[in-house]
Amino acid sequence: MDPKTPLRLLLLTSLLAAAAGQDWTDDQLIEHGKGFQTELLAARLQTIGELLPDRAALFSALVARVHGDHREYLLKVDRLLDELADERWQTREAAERTLIEIGSRARTLIEQRRQQPRVLEQGFRCARILEALNQKSPDQEARELKLMRGLVATALYLDPDPRLLRALRSALGHTDASVVEAAIRALGKHGGDTEAEAIEQQMAWKGGAYRLPCAAALGRMRGDKAIA
Repeated sequence: MDPKTPLRLLLLTSLLAAAAGQDWTDDQLIEHGKGFQTELLAARLQTIGELLPDRAALFSALVARVHGDHREYLLKVDRLLDELADERWQTREAAERTLIEIGSRARTLIEQRRQQPRVLEQGFRCARILEALNQKSPDQEARELKLMRGLVATALYLDPDPRLLRALRSALGHTDASVVEAAIRALGKHGGDTEAEAIEQQMAWKGGAYRLPCAAALGRMRGDKAIA
């Protein structure tokens, strides 16, 4: 089989879906978002521009990607990191194994706990977890993260919609700072009072790490709470 055949079929599917007014699949979104994999800002902005004419077709797939399970994942990782210092050996062992399995999106959090452990063993275990994670292939994780950054940046230029706002509020719990900041900017443009409350809570998150973008977003938002 010609190696280009799957790509041609996917592009044909995209054209047919657009003609029929159908929503994109996740695979179509990934294919059309390949430009987000580059390190060049101009190329990433061009990709956003190429996506926007199909904003209606891509909307559901983008919202699903952006929404994810970020807050739940973050809470789970925080709990597992705490369990690395549990008084029970079995709990510490189970937490370490689980973090090696699911912790690839939380390297920054694990590194922070390694540097500032509650007890010495917690720091040792975090170092072992990071070593194990680094031995895994980083390619897929890196591609997923770059796509996520691009999609949240694209949300800034979409029309405000309750589904999009819920997805962006969920993205505030992402472990990547670039994703969080892009979500804050998009909420600043699209959000109202409900989103203002989420942004206000975010201002105190992680010792005020997002205080400046949150303040800028609140200044742009509509509603009494945003103005206050």
